[in-house]
Amino acid sequence: MKLLNLLFILFTGSLWAQNYIPIDTADRAKRDLAAASFKNSGDEFIKFVKTSYPKKVGKIMALSYEEFYKDFEKQIKDGSFVYDVRFSSYIDKILNQLKLGNPNIPKDLRVLISKDPSLNAYCLPNGTFVLNMGLFYWLDNDDEVASVLAHELSHNILKHSLKRGEAMANDELSSNNKNQIKSIQKQKYNKSRAALELYKNKLYASGDLRKKNEFQADSLGLIIMKNSPFNEGAFVDALELMEEYDSIKPSGLKEDIYRKVFSLPNQPFKDDWMKREDFSNYDYSLYKEKIDKDSIATHPEIEDRINKLRTYFPGMKEIDMELKPSKELEELQKIAKYEQVPSLYFFEQYGAGIYICLYYLQKDPENHFYKEWLGKCFEKIYEGRKTYRLNRYLDRIEPKDQSESYQQFLSFMWNLSLDEIKNISEFYNTKKAPE
Repeated sequence: MKLLNLLFILFTGSLWAQNYIPIDTADRAKRDLAAASFKNSGDEFIKFVKTSYPKKVGKIMALSYEEFYKDFEKQIKDGSFVYDVRFSSYIDKILNQLKLGNPNIPKDLRVLISKDPSLNAYCLPNGTFVLNMGLFYWLDNDDEVASVLAHELSHNILKHSLKRGEAMANDELSSNNKNQIKSIQKQKYNKSRAALELYKNKLYASGDLRKKNEFQADSLGLIIMKNSPFNEGAFVDALELMEEYDSIKPSGLKEDIYRKVFSLPNQPFKDDWMKREDFSNYDYSLYKEKIDKDSIATHPEIEDRINKLRTYFPGMKEIDMELKPSKELEELQKIAKYEQVPSLYFFEQYGAGIYICLYYLQKDPENHFYKEWLGKCFEKIYEGRKTYRLNRYLDRIEPKDQSESYQQFLSFMWNLSLDEIKNISEFYNTKKAPE
């Protein structure tokens, strides 16, 4: 469904894209003001923690939150968040509708919009809510946006972050934990293995708590939706979209796009650029993680969460018609789409930015927006290759976790020489079009 919507926007919104100007986060004064406001809120929260818990527990919790908040404050100052009234006013409307039948929702809420193009949202211990820009692109309607907000509000209402922090502090102070550490330190052999085993056990225990918290937030979130004007069935739809998005890997590039985009007047296309390493004999059974990622996942399997909701809420309504986005959300969906590449550029994910540019150029070859960003990303790839830092900006091939399309893309990129990358960068930075 999202792919069909994407293609529709692609062909009907081409002219809109030519004139699109990325959201500017360069207003240092505004960012400093936001950072100062966040710091004040964080300081008040840390004082609350220190006075609300036993001295040693509160001290450990406070130290942990102080480190996190320092890093988060730096992200605000560096421009990781956008301050655009179109987003803030839209979210205010959604929140006001959720509050109509839910008096337990806090009145004063702080919401930040991250430039991150992935579908995600989260709530900080001090009650700050972060919504990724990608949320506005990947979700289909206002009811799904409300569902994500309801879930995160539930985490806040249930004080999950505080409870998790308290549990971790108590574990650190426990005699059992201290005895285990002393025992490992006294061992003559296999200290690292024993330390890893202890770390794994702590992660698995934390993972169990997180899974429990996620389902609690799902349950309360569904109740919040039931009490609001929104369609409660959208809650499951939003979860299903998150499950689909979580499984998406970069794919969809056809090989002919490379010849179309990279056959330049001063640099003819080379077939050698498309050579790929042979992984046909790769034995995936030999690959084994030291730590089982599924056991420590932040979010439990979404399919399990959906099944639990349907079991515990048998009267949950299903959506019997397609919900349409409001005009406001349609506008934000367009913005979020065209912010994908600028955001990846901001986070120094230049390889992923090039891949997305190529994906849209194969659908709309004359789209100057993506041609210009192609040049900008290649300029950074050139700098990375020249300074031996390309690994920082471009993935290596990992056949177990990547689509064939993405492996082909990475092979192409790594096959280019320094001079060839420079030529591509200079060509597209002059805003020319390939013949």
